[in-house]
Amino acid sequence: MNDDTQGPETRALAELFRARRGVVQMSQSKIAEYTGMTQMSVSRKLKGTSPITIYEASLLARALDMDLGETLAQAIDMARDGGENPFPLVAHNPDADTDTEQEKTEENHP
Repeated sequence: MNDDTQGPETRALAELFRARRGVVQMSQSKIAEYTGMTQMSVSRKLKGTSPITIYEASLLARALDMDLGETLAQAIDMARDGGENPFPLVAHNPDADTDTEQEKTEENHP
């Protein structure tokens, strides 16, 4: 299948998974190992050239440490808005002081 046969939601979902893969720096082989998919299947899913079932999306999201509901909602929004990701994924630092960041935000935006 070529990219044109997949709907905008599949392409957007694949884009989100690719972006996250880059953030967490995980190989397709490692994703395949975690999900039980073949590396070729993972490659096609991440390129958006193969359909992604809800079950596969849940496996990919879990392997990439993503919230499935948020990821699906974002993909739907991207598809509706023409494929642009209005909220690009950024690396999450679990050690960051979120209270300090919240205070900075409140100071800048009273």
